[in-house]
Amino acid sequence: MPDETPADPYPLFDKQPRVLAFDASVIADVLAGGSLHAPLPEVPRRSDSRMVPCICGGRDQTDGPLVLRALLYPGTATVTPLTDGRVAYRGYWTLAVLAAVDEYGAEELSDEEFAALRYQPDPQP
Repeated sequence: MPDETPADPYPLFDKQPRVLAFDASVIADVLAGGSLHAPLPEVPRRSDSRMVPCICGGRDQTDGPLVLRALLYPGTATVTPLTDGRVAYRGYWTLAVLAAVDEYGAEELSDEEFAALRYQPDPQP
């Protein structure tokens, strides 16, 4: 009997986490672009969890199988400010967002670039 390959539970999402940086003035457009969204549950592993159209998901747990939960969607997005005026976020992006990176002037950052560009508030005396 041939081995059956399990169905991909997230066919609309990249399987590699990436950091994308956007000009702060366009992130609202990216979030509003309905064609860039794909549904993910707010609370994975709960059958009654609301499905949310989002542009980026995150791991529900750091170990174990890849189970994504909704992260970036209109009204809840928390992005990281960068020292060059852009904003960034790390996660599992929809394939539609990755295909539109150039259209929105976004850039994929390495972990080192992300760490160097993250805004660090001055320590309080």
